Amino acid sequence: MVGVILAGGSGTRFWPLSREEYPKQLLKIFGHQTLIQATLSRISDLIPLKQVYIVTNPQQAEQIRFQLDPINGAGPHFVSEPLGRNTAAAIGLAAIYLRKNFHEETMVVLSADHFIRQIQDFMDAILLGETLAKKGYLVTLGAKPTRPETAYGYIQKGSPFTDHPGAAAVECFIEKPNLEKAEQHIKNGNTLWNTGIFVWKVST
Repeated sequence: MVGVILAGGSGTRFWPLSREEYPKQLLKIFGHQTLIQATLSRISDLIPLKQVYIVTNPQQAEQIRFQLDPINGAGPHFVSEPLGRNTAAAIGLAAIYLRKNFHEETMVVLSADHFIRQIQDFMDAILLGETLAKKGYLVTLGAKPTRPETAYGYIQKGSPFTDHPGAAAVECFIEKPNLEKAEQHIKNGNTLWNTGIFVWKVST
C-alpha cells in the first residue's frame, strides 16, 4: 500500500498554541509524540516510510520535515499544494503524483491530526479496506458515535457485506447536522462518524 497524509490546516483551532505555520498536527497534545508523528507511527507496520506522501503547503512543509526526519533510511515524500482547496482537491493532487509509480496500488488517505486509541482495530480496518479496494470499492472508515456531535459529518450505513464482516454499503453521507438531527442519528444506531480516512486504488 501507499499512504497519503493530509497535513494542511489554518492553525486556528488550538490558537494560540497553533498558528498558520504551526497547526495542531505539530503539537504534542496526547503524549510524547506530536499528532503527525503518531499518525506516521501508526501506519509504519503497514506502509514503509518511502511509500508515504504528505500533502501540505510550502509554509508548513519544513516544520513537518523536521519532525519526521528519520534517523536512518528514506523518509516520507512531500506533495506541495499550490493553494489550499480542502480534502477532495488534496487527495486528487496526491493521486496525480502517485499514478506514475503506484497506478494499481492501494492508497490509504489519513489525516495528520487524528487521535486513535484502538490501534489494532484501526489496523484491521485498514487491511479490510485494502481487501475491498482491490475489488474496486471506494472505502471510507466510520467511527461509532459516542455523543450527538455537530462538528462531524455522518455516514448512514446500508446493507452489510455478508462476505466481509464489519463492512457495509454506504446509504448516504450526512453533512454536519444540528443538535436535534445529531441526537436522532445517535438514537437510530445506524450512522457512524465520518473519520475522513479512505482506502481505494490510486487508479480509481
